[in-house]
Amino acid sequence: MNFHIIIPTHKRNDLLKVLLDSLVVIDLISLEGKLTATVVENGSHVSEELVARYEGAPFPIKYRHLEQGNKSAALNAVIKETASDTFLLFFDDDVILDAGIITAYVKAIATFGDQYFYGGPVRGYYDEEPAPYLLKYLPESAGSFVLPQWTEPTDISKDRSTMLGANWGILASVLLTNGTFDPQVGPGSKKGIRGQETDAMRRLVSAGIKPVYVPGAEVQHYVPAKVLTEEWLVDRFTKTFTYAGSRRKTPTIIGRELARLVLSYGAKIKGEITGQPEDVLKAKITAAKSRGFFAGLGHSWLTKGL
Repeated sequence: MNFHIIIPTHKRNDLLKVLLDSLVVIDLISLEGKLTATVVENGSHVSEELVARYEGAPFPIKYRHLEQGNKSAALNAVIKETASDTFLLFFDDDVILDAGIITAYVKAIATFGDQYFYGGPVRGYYDEEPAPYLLKYLPESAGSFVLPQWTEPTDISKDRSTMLGANWGILASVLLTNGTFDPQVGPGSKKGIRGQETDAMRRLVSAGIKPVYVPGAEVQHYVPAKVLTEEWLVDRFTKTFTYAGSRRKTPTIIGRELARLVLSYGAKIKGEITGQPEDVLKAKITAAKSRGFFAGLGHSWLTKGL
């Protein structure tokens, strides 16, 4: 089986270089001649020269540019140019690869087969250590995704349906059969909604494709200082729940979100009384979830009807 690594990027050469430096020294085991990579830049056009510096890498790393500033569209463009019997590995441009990552994925696929999708641990690293109360509320994509209860590759479908899009893989034909990535979701989408990989993984699970967690396939994920603020967290929860609201409109869910909105005001009052930063943040996040949900729900009703 051939393997193809896809790295989407946009205006982040400093982080991309760190990733590429880790990529060219990974253990290839028996994949000589079977591994290739594409750095696909969307919107911006500043990384071509950087990628060209890695011409002498142990495997081909090519550059692809997409004028459209849309991460999902960029990923889809490369996928459609790749042979359907190729195993795809997706890495964000702000991660550092463990040297044994390919070895771990290859061994897991040998055990479970190519009709699963796979993902590994993502450990956050920071410019400065964040306040402990902020860490509690960081989403996995901005913190860490590690499942320590599993030390060997494991089908985790009974416990969860998704893993992190910064570090995962799937056979191209399986992904193509189930719709690849939605350009209306993710960076560059008109709705501004995050979570294109989560959206794709949920469709895979709905189609009976199960997730396998690979503990040995680890990356470190850079978390910038701007993420470690209350303002960023509130914005992120708003966007996440906008996506959730756009997909659901049952009375039960609506009632729950109305109750959440009421509770947010109670939490706000508590925060004002105690003066504790965590109480104040909790109130802001609770309100952001409800605002996002109803914004997404309203958009869905306007575009699709009740």
